[in-house]
Amino acid sequence: MSCTSDADELAAALRAHRDGRLAEAEALYRRVLDRAPGEPMAPYLLGLLTLSDGRAAEAEMLLRYALALRPHDTDTSRALARACAATGARGEAIDLYRAVLAARPDDAAAGVNLANVLRDEGALAEAEAACRAALALRSDLMEGHVTLGSILLAAGDATSAVDAYRAAVALRPDSAVAHTGLGMALLHAGQAAEALDASGTATLCGPALAEAWFVAGTALRALGRAGEALDSLQRAVRLDAGHARAWMNLGHAAADLDRPAAAENYLNEAIARDPGLAEAHASLGAVLTEAGRLPAAVAACDRALALRPGMAVAHWHRAVAHLLAGNFAAGWADFEWRKRHLRFAAHFRPLDGTPWDGGALVGRSILLRAEQGLGDTIQFARYVPVLAAMGARVVLACAPALASLLAQLPAEIVPNAGHLPATDCWADLLSLPYLLGTRPETIPAPEGYLCPPPGRRVTRAGLARGGLLRVGLIWAGNPAHRNDTRRSLPGRAVAAILAAAEAAPGLRFTSLQHGPRGAEAAALYDLPDRSADMTDFAATAALIDGLDLVVAADTAVAHLAGAMGKPVWLLLPFAPDWRWMAGRADSPWYAGMRLFRQSAPGDWGSVAARVAAGLIARCGAAGDASRAVAGMPSAAAAATPAPQAMPIAATRGDQPRGAARLVMS
Repeated sequence: MSCTSDADELAAALRAHRDGRLAEAEALYRRVLDRAPGEPMAPYLLGLLTLSDGRAAEAEMLLRYALALRPHDTDTSRALARACAATGARGEAIDLYRAVLAARPDDAAAGVNLANVLRDEGALAEAEAACRAALALRSDLMEGHVTLGSILLAAGDATSAVDAYRAAVALRPDSAVAHTGLGMALLHAGQAAEALDASGTATLCGPALAEAWFVAGTALRALGRAGEALDSLQRAVRLDAGHARAWMNLGHAAADLDRPAAAENYLNEAIARDPGLAEAHASLGAVLTEAGRLPAAVAACDRALALRPGMAVAHWHRAVAHLLAGNFAAGWADFEWRKRHLRFAAHFRPLDGTPWDGGALVGRSILLRAEQGLGDTIQFARYVPVLAAMGARVVLACAPALASLLAQLPAEIVPNAGHLPATDCWADLLSLPYLLGTRPETIPAPEGYLCPPPGRRVTRAGLARGGLLRVGLIWAGNPAHRNDTRRSLPGRAVAAILAAAEAAPGLRFTSLQHGPRGAEAAALYDLPDRSADMTDFAATAALIDGLDLVVAADTAVAHLAGAMGKPVWLLLPFAPDWRWMAGRADSPWYAGMRLFRQSAPGDWGSVAARVAAGLIARCGAAGDASRAVAGMPSAAAAATPAPQAMPIAATRGDQPRGAARLVMS
């Protein structure tokens, strides 16, 4: 065939390529390539076609051949750089782009492409510099602003990333890619509602863009709309079955909806698509923990940490699994990583002075910083007498609502907001089990360590006159708590517990519900609203002191009653908090506590039935005892030791860290 006919066929191939008749174009390119192997345009154009078709390895081979025929052609070099970046040969891609820019320093598009590859290589500072240089040449290059936004987001500067993506949207209001990037940046900036708006626009501009639906679903989940999130994320994986992060977030949304089997399946799909996605392994660890499969949960977290050492969330999930299993040594070590977890890190602002390492405290002062919830502070305040017995002057920084209650401890109580006093050393309150080597059998003072302050006791007659069994009931926690929908009882379960009084006339309930839900006692359950009496935890302790038993959801009041040595029936969801361990009906933290666990997620009905039956039986036993021993103290009162004389167990056998018995003032 003549050179003229080769040129004609090449022109026909190019027309077919431009018109989208790709199969015809490819056949023509190959025919020219077979007949005229020295023609450089055929391998170049065929390389561009196969690259756009996702066949990067084939494109790379063709473009290398084309560049060998035209070694100084910058267009071919740039195309080969794109192919190398797609096949993972990013180092060569960077060299090729730099060669292009050396020959054509005004090639802004090549500068943006170079920035993309540098970003993927983790060279974020170089990537940002290359991208800004390209935008200095062409500020109207929308792709440059999108790339800059992605670089800034990877560097953790979400605010600047938002600005970059907004510039891209201003240039191209119809760009689904720009709106999607803006949505992701807004998510990282903590603006979920705005992120949902941006991603919603992206799905309108590009309904076939899986990433847009992924960002929309992620934003919906951040807003607590897990059901809608599930729909958007399922749309994302239908469009792109290889989108590992969308599968992962499907797992998160399913877990939010208490669908553990579905969550596990979705997370396994994410891992199958991207075995190196450390977040998916860590999330699988959390889901397996909630299912009670603790060894498997630890193994999943181990895989996450093998992929990304120092991943705080994986350490946290592994800590929960270990502590639930009673593996305290490993659990407390991982628990220290909470201070780097995004959910908790803001509570651990740097403190002046020296962190305590668990060494000698004789003659030294130590600041203990309370953290997390009020119940956590009550639970771990048991360590204050231990440190005092080691010779320390203890300063406890806690919430003002706990100050009058905790004033009975051998410590100076100060508010945890604002400036904290200088001491010889300091420790975070929930780090003490780690520093002291606490094991389940060496938990200090499980019999109790708190009592109502003098003068604040409530007589039994003042609570419920004529009752044989006086029961305090708290069925719900703070609605702002992230796990409140799981830990708080629904109305029908509360009603089933209260119905026990119909079968046991000697049973008298007192509401211990306070805070935003205090009014529910009178409005929903025909109980006197005592929330006005519970002005702080000392006042609540006074109410509890006049009761025989406390029935409680997992709230700070449950910890308070346990810390007072009061019998407590604790009502737990299927996946309980780490401190209640797995498979136990008792708690090593509180000797008087009995645990009533859900047998399946959301199964409050069986919990309420068991509690009601137990109350009826206990009320009958109390009535029998009352008739048999008229005038004697109740069995519950006689069995509760005085907090002032409760033993504090030593916390580590190999060091003289605590007195075997401590008298609390």
